[in-house]
Amino acid sequence: MEQASSAAVQQPTAWTRGPCTSCQRSYKFYCPKCNIPLGAPDNVTVPALKLPLQVHVWFQDKIKKSTAPHAKVLAPQDVQIVPYPAKGGETLPTYTRENAVVVYPSFEAETLEQINAEELRDIRTLIFIDCPWQKAPVIMTDPAITDLRHVKLAQPPKESNFWRYHKAGAGCVSTIEAIQLMLEEYTAAAKRAEISLPEGSEDTQLSDLLFFFKLQFSRIAEHFETEADPERKPPMDADEKERRRLMYSQRIRERSDDSRTNCRLGRRAPRRFKLANSHRPQRRANVTVGATTARRTTTTRKTVHSHAGTASKLAISAPIAA
Repeated sequence: MEQASSAAVQQPTAWTRGPCTSCQRSYKFYCPKCNIPLGAPDNVTVPALKLPLQVHVWFQDKIKKSTAPHAKVLAPQDVQIVPYPAKGGETLPTYTRENAVVVYPSFEAETLEQINAEELRDIRTLIFIDCPWQKAPVIMTDPAITDLRHVKLAQPPKESNFWRYHKAGAGCVSTIEAIQLMLEEYTAAAKRAEISLPEGSEDTQLSDLLFFFKLQFSRIAEHFETEADPERKPPMDADEKERRRLMYSQRIRERSDDSRTNCRLGRRAPRRFKLANSHRPQRRANVTVGATTARRTTTTRKTVHSHAGTASKLAISAPIAA
């Protein structure tokens, strides 16, 4: 299996793009909607994994940008992607405080090694929240999970290997990285507590959860080495990440300066700040200039925060160590 994984990573261009056998949409590596592998070379075997815990990913974002489908493709029996909010008569899963924990870096979050053996033995499901950061607090108030305990990584990596730009910084990882790391920590904690793992999961190489992650990473790096402008650096490069963070910070400062200037002059806020709130009815009553300016200033700040939050595609399960 390790040889197959290495071959896949070393030759990502050997994979072919083609229509999904279920939905007929064209993808490379896997279908993110049907969660099946596509176009694997003859000498590559896609891992089929048995996990020590059930993994539920509460999802509210664009599925093609997420790494959550990686886990579903590789461990279809143990991973469930839960669209949020539930639509079309669908219902959310039911959990108890004893059998499920939410991977979320709140102030009261514990590490798995801090949970006593009896409570650890009862855990059956890890719940991950995959959405833009500003939506997470709202999801966490859902009655299905609001009373569940929170857990976090004991030793998060200093930097994610995720290739998309993110402003969250050290200690934050993508969804599939968080799943792999949390399951590694659970396995270690279970062995220390002498808890038996589910049959078939004892020999699972949890690093294989990064099969498609490494494959996509390798393909992007290869593209920048051979096909892209030689002056451009790949998005996962440390210098490039820092450059994008600085550019993002500069844009935020410029928007903030523009907002303050408009407030002082009593001008209408630029349209780019109003798009996220365009559905809200505008109050047109006779009011003083000062009141109008103050109200628009508040709207502007909220909208800037909204735009900032959507710049990152990291899992909410990316905990920062205590």
